[in-house]
Amino acid sequence: MKKLSLIFITFLLLSSLGVAFAQEPEVDVKEIQQTINELSLQLATIKDPAQAEAILDQIYTLSLEMMKDPEYARKVKEAENSLRKAMKEKLIKDLIETGTPPEEAFRIGEEVFGPGEGSQWTAPVKASSVDWGKLQKGDIMHVRDKEKPITYLFAMYFSHSGLAHDQRWSYESNPSTGVKLLPITRNFQVLGRIVALGYTKGKSRWELISALEQAEARYGTDGRTPYNYWFPDKWTDSRLYCSQLVWKTNFLFLGKDVDSNDWRYLVWLCSRWPNIWGLACWVFAYLAVAPDEIFLSPETVYYSIGTVE
Repeated sequence: MKKLSLIFITFLLLSSLGVAFAQEPEVDVKEIQQTINELSLQLATIKDPAQAEAILDQIYTLSLEMMKDPEYARKVKEAENSLRKAMKEKLIKDLIETGTPPEEAFRIGEEVFGPGEGSQWTAPVKASSVDWGKLQKGDIMHVRDKEKPITYLFAMYFSHSGLAHDQRWSYESNPSTGVKLLPITRNFQVLGRIVALGYTKGKSRWELISALEQAEARYGTDGRTPYNYWFPDKWTDSRLYCSQLVWKTNFLFLGKDVDSNDWRYLVWLCSRWPNIWGLACWVFAYLAVAPDEIFLSPETVYYSIGTVE
């Protein structure tokens, strides 16, 4: 009997040790954020895309570690829900403004950004497809590419932006190409991705086309303007990232500032990165421009959003 009791006690001790060893170690969010901040500062001078991508990959991996902290994850999720709600409200308003029946606009809003509290949409909704037939030269395009999570370091929903050169070509900036005309099938017309189509408000089609052509003349269409990894410098002309190109085209050639600096985006960004790129989050948000910020701009309106089929 004593032998069995000893075996049982030993088993309990080993089990408790096993549980202890199996537990996730506590995550030091502040320490990780400091490491991320130091890594991001290296992007100010790096010109090699491979090196920049390696740093961004490290930042992304560390961001996943922070999400293991329950309190940090809770705050990020709350901020994300608030931002999603703002984007859904903007989308519904835009769709109605551009001719979509209200009931259909509400259905699409729920489909794209998720149901809110007390939503009447309890059954699964049918996925909408993108109305590519309405796309015109000079239009703004945003895409959600869930296959590349690294692009979501500073983007909650849309990961990439560009301008329509026509219905076959897009004017955009990518790490591997710089600013270039690319087939629209490369990043936007990709099966399963979610794409939004819109344009800048208060401007004629001729003005939108003229702005695009001026941008193409200024920055080139052959990749001569490289990709900008220093995100908080949206003002530079020497290198451009995707949403910066869209913003520049509007700011310089249409006199429109489509960087909304929406406070819901700011709250979300600060929930993830209190300090980044050596800057306080609110300073970074003002100096950079993300696809989500352009989507939320009162200077833009969207007439179609859906899944590429």
